[in-house]
Amino acid sequence: MYLDESGETGIDYQNKEQPYFCIAGFIVKEDQLSNLEADMQGLKNVIGFADDEEIHMKSMRKPEKLSLLYEELWPIIENNCIGIVNTGFNKAELDQMLAFNGKK
Repeated sequence: MYLDESGETGIDYQNKEQPYFCIAGFIVKEDQLSNLEADMQGLKNVIGFADDEEIHMKSMRKPEKLSLLYEELWPIIENNCIGIVNTGFNKAELDQMLAFNGKK
């Protein structure tokens, strides 16, 4: 399983520049991992990333590069039977969510 987040602002969770927090990940069966790694290496080559470089959205500023990523990524997800999990919320509502759950 691999997880990554977006919108993490440390203790300043109500930072107006990043009003949302989301976390997403994917689950891969161990016996499919080597195929996925090979597919992702091929994807990096196609979209112009170095072999040891992580793919970050902030590096995908050109629309044609982003389109190519999506075009090449979906077949990889389907061919490797990847399960995707995700959630997100508006951080301005966090206090209300915590109070409702008795956490605050």
